[in-house]
Amino acid sequence: MQTCKLENVNPDRLSDDLLREGIIPISITSDLEEGKHIATNATLVLDDDVDMAVVKAIVDVHNTDPTPIPPTDDEILGRQMTERELEAMEQGQQITDLEIETMLQGQQLTDFELRLFEMEATRNV
Repeated sequence: MQTCKLENVNPDRLSDDLLREGIIPISITSDLEEGKHIATNATLVLDDDVDMAVVKAIVDVHNTDPTPIPPTDDEILGRQMTERELEAMEQGQQITDLEIETMLQGQQLTDFELRLFEMEATRNV
């Protein structure tokens, strides 16, 4: 077994990073405090056949940000409902815009008809 002492790591994310690269740690222990995501001290125990240069490379680029929490089903459904409501509102606005355009075109026709009527009336006088 190989032991690697680490400082200021996110044990959960480090474990994910190692697993993503095919390295399965025997254990990761740390002084991580409840409610925190960065451990001041951590110990990584690995099999003897693990290439420590690869582990070092992973640790060197390790992101200590908290591991994102996937949204719940309710959050996903809520987001989808909000998106659908916004789409419906946008479509409603498009319909309103078309109605206004149609009204304006109707007003233009009425104005044109009125001018035509006035021209005919002055011609008959």
